[in-house]
Amino acid sequence: MKILICSATKKESEPFYNELIDNILPDGSGILFNNKHLISFLTTGVGGTATSYSLATFPEIKKYDFLIQIGIAGSYQKNIPTGSIVEVVSEQFGDLGAENKDDTFLDVFELGLIEKNQFPFANAKLINPHPLTHLPKVNGVTVHKVLGTKNSINKMVCKYNPDVESMEGAGFFYSALMLGIPFCQIRGISNKVEPRNRESWNIPLALKNLSTETIKILQNLP
Repeated sequence: MKILICSATKKESEPFYNELIDNILPDGSGILFNNKHLISFLTTGVGGTATSYSLATFPEIKKYDFLIQIGIAGSYQKNIPTGSIVEVVSEQFGDLGAENKDDTFLDVFELGLIEKNQFPFANAKLINPHPLTHLPKVNGVTVHKVLGTKNSINKMVCKYNPDVESMEGAGFFYSALMLGIPFCQIRGISNKVEPRNRESWNIPLALKNLSTETIKILQNLP
């Protein structure tokens, strides 16, 4: 199977890459895992726009059998603590729309700009039709501005009630669905979504556990 590992930054894929480095093929075409999976890496850049563009323009993207996005995320839920690894099975854009005069938010579906079931959306969400792993399944929200105030967090919870937050997930889902390539998104939880408190983040733990689980996922692929 030909697999493309996508991450927003090299830092997010580096621990996983280092676990595979001894198996690089001589011709530089990728990494051969378990003598059956050819692994390539793509650093998309930060944000949904960069992610979508990078995937759409990646050389011979249609020849890949599977896309895996890995990276860190913030958790809205107490039962998804820092260091947890989850599979995101649905995504939505958390800030694509317009502010109303009463300080509420109208998304593009409520504005009538996109139909809720217009492909690749299903009831206003981007959904992975074939979840891959036995990891906890969560719903994601994608934002351009990571939330850091109690007011903005409360509004997001009231409107979408997401489990996790990232800056690239929806862009990845959108691209994979449009390209028609099977995919999954695996996230390591680096922090709680709370009033900004950078000291409480644990990115090294999230990335270490993410690498371990990604290896297990590849081992279980047919």
